[in-house]
Amino acid sequence: VWQHYETAVGSQKTVTLSDGSKVLINTDTSLDVAFSADRRDVHLRRGEAFFDVVHNAKRPFTVAADKRLIRDVGTAFDVRLMDHVVEVAIARGSVELAHSNSASGAKRLGVFKAGSSVAFDEQIERSEQISQEDMSRKLSWREGALDYDGEPLSKVLADFSRYSGIDFELRDESLKGLPV
Repeated sequence: VWQHYETAVGSQKTVTLSDGSKVLINTDTSLDVAFSADRRDVHLRRGEAFFDVVHNAKRPFTVAADKRLIRDVGTAFDVRLMDHVVEVAIARGSVELAHSNSASGAKRLGVFKAGSSVAFDEQIERSEQISQEDMSRKLSWREGALDYDGEPLSKVLADFSRYSGIDFELRDESLKGLPV
């Protein structure tokens, strides 16, 4: 059985799944959920969602974002599907990351623990341990806020576009790197 969830630009939605796991779905996001007797699968089609997973070793919880796989190892984590990478922020517990290739199956990329912020595609593009303060800032969207500390103006404007549907254009290209 598939369930589909979607949010409009500027909207968020909280969903409690049949196993008790909670999903906070961010702006302009589309995802499908399929639970069976031995699996719990979520397919993130676009956007971002925060998962607070009820751990069950006999029924793995996996988020697929394009060909990237994030498997719960008892955790709460954020997944954002971007153009060329998936960003994962692990708030609690740990996750296993993999890249799926239909020809060769899934290539395991590693297990990452709470406090990790990881960007990956076919390989790990960036992995870092971030402070609790930086994790709170990264996940501030869950409280209806956007919080920045030294981020380039171009990133801030891109985020504003995600929430408003308005495309911002800087006439002076030199301002793109201005820290906010």
